[in-house]
Amino acid sequence: MSAKNLTANTLCAWAVVLSGCDKSAIMPAIRMSFVDSATNAPVSEANVVFSAHAHRGTITGDGGEPTTLFLVEATTNKDGSLSIPAQPFPYAPFGMNTNYDYAKLVVFKPGYKVWSVSNMSSSGSLTDLKKWYYNNQQVKISTTSTESEEAEALDWAAGEIGDAATSYPCGWTRIPKSLKAIDTAVDIWSKGRESDKSSGSPYPIYRFDNRRISSPLKQLLSEQLDPIHKDCIAPTAYFAGAQR
Repeated sequence: MSAKNLTANTLCAWAVVLSGCDKSAIMPAIRMSFVDSATNAPVSEANVVFSAHAHRGTITGDGGEPTTLFLVEATTNKDGSLSIPAQPFPYAPFGMNTNYDYAKLVVFKPGYKVWSVSNMSSSGSLTDLKKWYYNNQQVKISTTSTESEEAEALDWAAGEIGDAATSYPCGWTRIPKSLKAIDTAVDIWSKGRESDKSSGSPYPIYRFDNRRISSPLKQLLSEQLDPIHKDCIAPTAYFAGAQR
């Protein structure tokens, strides 16, 4: 982070702490569209996860405690368009020690490679979270053409969606459709495949090309949760309800 941005962020954080002024910021609404890279046909019904992150600064300069500022999901429309409303988020969650990281958009649809991009400049400042640099752009996504590419897409999407669901308090209530979509995709892909029994995992894990592919939803339903989720409805109860 540059000295100029560091000074600006510090002054703004002091303003929040001392004056109790505006304690929130906003990522504006984003509009994009997605098409097949070979045919230019719209990529409809793709699952999209949009999030933003920050972390607590430390004396040593190493990354401290992380936090997710906002987390939301969406799906692309029949014409491949994507619309996500403005996302308000807490300003300076760690006071003067807040270091803003980036906003990230992840797009997943079975049969396609994962498309992921981070809204991050060299400054690493609040500015990166108050403007979406890819707004109004059309993105071309390539299909998967080999088993290896399909496994890579599943592994990547499962990791991104799983991390998002567990890093934000009650994250599974924010992105349930994405969790169920990747769960279904892993179930379909794993038919006829043997899970890795040697892992001792309470949920199925499949090995392919040195990858460990599993459903983040099944993992959520079978593992003990981090303390940040202590006040949340349990995943088992949440997905057993009408949402399932």
